[in-house]
Amino acid sequence: MIEYIIREKEKGNKLILSILNFISCLYYLVVQLRLFLYKTKLLRQTQAPAKVISIGNITLGGTGKTPAIIEIARLFSDKKVAILSRGYKSRNENKMAVVSDGKQILLGVTESGDEPYLLAKRLPTVPIIIGTDRVKSAKYAIDKFGAEIIVLDDGFQYLPLKRDLDIVLIDGKNHYGNNSLFPAGILREPIKNLKRANIFIITKIDQSLNRTAIVQDLKRVNPNAPILESRHTPIKFISLDSKEEYPLEFIKDIDILALSSIGDPDSFEAILKKLTPRHFLHLKYPDHYAYTKKDVYKLIDCLQGISFIITTEKDMVRLKEVVPPDIPVLYLMIKFEISTPNWQNSIREKFLNF
Repeated sequence: MIEYIIREKEKGNKLILSILNFISCLYYLVVQLRLFLYKTKLLRQTQAPAKVISIGNITLGGTGKTPAIIEIARLFSDKKVAILSRGYKSRNENKMAVVSDGKQILLGVTESGDEPYLLAKRLPTVPIIIGTDRVKSAKYAIDKFGAEIIVLDDGFQYLPLKRDLDIVLIDGKNHYGNNSLFPAGILREPIKNLKRANIFIITKIDQSLNRTAIVQDLKRVNPNAPILESRHTPIKFISLDSKEEYPLEFIKDIDILALSSIGDPDSFEAILKKLTPRHFLHLKYPDHYAYTKKDVYKLIDCLQGISFIITTEKDMVRLKEVVPPDIPVLYLMIKFEISTPNWQNSIREKFLNF
């Protein structure tokens, strides 16, 4: 029920709302106090001897950070780039570990977490380092790999490491939720804190019903930050087992079972429905869900009359650990496309002098 309340899908119980709003007030005080301590230098930021780019958001999950990080990292293919991630829900979350050294993947998905592992698969020449202490990770990336550019995955709220560029992703479908702070809403910080951002990227702009309102909101709080627009464009399907590739038209007029455990499953569903399968069923699990053999049995039960299971690339890295090869699973490859002209210059030249 709480998830529905904070995403404003239903009004919810008044008592629960009152409790959540009270906790949100306490959360606000903690967030703003922390920011004040860094602004007044009572807490010190570390300046790394490399360019630091943060890619983050102001809301909980589902904005599309991982595809955005891939695209930004590729923009600097002429530089030595390293990506630092917390490694959420990995076995190594509370200590530093190297997922990829830019030559080979050194950790499995359980040890690294699904998003860092996917980054390592999609960016085989880029070192990927996980750990909660990203100051320590940045030093390691520079000393060990000679990193010239450090990309912070989900870094907008990570204040200990000073950054040269703060890119904030705004969900084009549900940009602030119900405008309330966690846990009464999906905001991780007050909206006014967006004035720290250098660049905004509105994601899933093709699914947005209020583009003008989002742009006006962003200009009101931070009139100097450029606003870019992007979409998650489907490219092709790939077999989980054989790696065989299929065109998007492949699922037209067939029965499919969609399977996802991502921050915004509705966006994935909308993409698939545009490809007009005949019948459509969607199993949704919590974000970063660790699939089990029990879940596989549930999939088998749902396969009656279903031609293929269609999942996301992020889910793929966890499903391949448990799904046997005789179950027909395809994953959808997505490309993060920024439609704003000359956006590369905004990042390379205006902010980083490259």
